Amino acid sequence: MTSELTKAAQQDVQRDRRENMSTELAAMDNLYARETIETIKQTVCKGATDAQLKIFLEVCRATTLNPFLREVWFVPSVGIMAGRDGYLAIANRHPQFDGMETRVTRDEKNVPIKAVCTVWRKDRSHPIICEAYYSEYRKSSGVWSQYPSAMISKVAEVLALKRSFAINGVVTEEEIGDQRGSREAAQAVAESKISGEMPLTEPQPTPETPAPAEAPTAPADPLAAVLVNFGKKAAITAAFAELKKAWLKYGPEEAWNQTLEQFGIDGENYRSVGNAKRCFTALWKAVEKMMEEQNAQNAQ
Repeated sequence: MTSELTKAAQQDVQRDRRENMSTELAAMDNLYARETIETIKQTVCKGATDAQLKIFLEVCRATTLNPFLREVWFVPSVGIMAGRDGYLAIANRHPQFDGMETRVTRDEKNVPIKAVCTVWRKDRSHPIICEAYYSEYRKSSGVWSQYPSAMISKVAEVLALKRSFAINGVVTEEEIGDQRGSREAAQAVAESKISGEMPLTEPQPTPETPAPAEAPTAPADPLAAVLVNFGKKAAITAAFAELKKAWLKYGPEEAWNQTLEQFGIDGENYRSVGNAKRCFTALWKAVEKMMEEQNAQNAQ
């Protein structure tokens, strides 16, 4: 009987030790977490308010980006930023990532015109293709002057990776481009990109011709009568809607959607004014060609 009591007492002591050790380990984990958060606040998230710090930590958790590896950081005047390598880390960890390819087009002086990045996923039948034009994103910094092809390639890769793996809540320096002006303007650019709505800030000439009449087809001269009004997002959306009506008279909707995807356009997210113009012009020319083919068939 005494032996049984002694054995039970020993088991109680061992249980108490395990519980105490668990409590001590939990306290150590909490201490480590507090120290880690304090380190983040003093380094990669310096200048953030408590609310901004909470958002930053949640973005790190959701995206699995590691602030200590410089994959994500906070800029007071802009917001939460990441690098191309951070986006690539997310892609490499994704089981459906199937590689990517980036090509740069240059002019006769070997100056980059644009970079095109293609990203493949195992679970999709079509790749994601994004273009980045050097004239839209180039910056006046030394690294852009010394490595223009590499820098514009990074922009295209950021756009393609972000779209391929739904990376939200962060923006890269390359995406913002060379935005000169006030801190408020720079922050507005970053916020619009983070939310998924690219800023349509390209200067537009004052239209000298009346707006095109409402009709199921686009005007005969889209550059003069439609593209000149692309300074406002509502005008872009309306123009695409009218052109789609004409398209559906001659071609399938699937082909229309594939063209939008090639230009990285998703819904009303046109990426930029220049990209919207290029996509609209390509669609318009396709409509013209289909109309000519239809007229030729009718004439036979």
